[in-house]
Amino acid sequence: MPPNITSILPETTPIDLVDIVPGVNFDFSGTWNDIDSDQVNLYYQLDKGAETLFASYSNPDKAINQPFSGTISLPQNLSDGAHMLKIIIVDAEGARGLIPTEIHMRSGLLPGEITEKYQNDAGVSIKPDNKLIIQRDEDYKGIVPEIANYTYLGYKIDNAPMQTGNPQIVDVTYAHTVIMIYGRIELPKTGDD
Repeated sequence: MPPNITSILPETTPIDLVDIVPGVNFDFSGTWNDIDSDQVNLYYQLDKGAETLFASYSNPDKAINQPFSGTISLPQNLSDGAHMLKIIIVDAEGARGLIPTEIHMRSGLLPGEITEKYQNDAGVSIKPDNKLIIQRDEDYKGIVPEIANYTYLGYKIDNAPMQTGNPQIVDVTYAHTVIMIYGRIELPKTGDD
C-alpha cells in the first residue's frame, strides 16, 4: 500500500506567498504515515530538479501520523514567480506517495526599476528618460513634469492601454516602463503667418 503524506507548510509563512532571498533556506513541515512498511524515506523536489533525500524514518507505529520537517537550500538564481515543490515519500518496498504544492516566491529584498519616458502622442521622445529605483513592495507615484509647449494627456505602464491621471504602481515587484504622453499645444496664430 502506498504511504501517505500531508500538510506541507513552511514553518512561519503561508504556503501561497513566500518572501525569500535567493540562496537562503526554506523550511517546511508536515506529517506522514504508512500502514505496512518498517522504513520510509522523504525527498523534496523543486520544479524539475533532482529528488533530494532529506529524512529517513523508522515506522514502529504503523498508520499513525508522524511529523516531519525539512529545509531546502534555495538556489541563488531562483526566479520570482510560481515554483512547484514536491515532497515525496518512498517506503521500504518502493511504494511512492507525493504531495505537490505550488509556492509563489518573490525576492523581497531586490529593488524594482522604473524607467520614466516622456513622449508626444506620436511616440516621439520629448525629454530624456528618468530611471528610478523603488524598493520591492513599495508604491511608485509618478510626478508629471511640465514640458514647454506640451500638455499632459496620460500615461501607459509597460504595454497597458493609456490611462489618465498621475502614474502609479502599487507594490512594485519588477522593472516597469512608464510612458508619460503629452500633446503639443497649438499656439495661437498671429497676423504674421
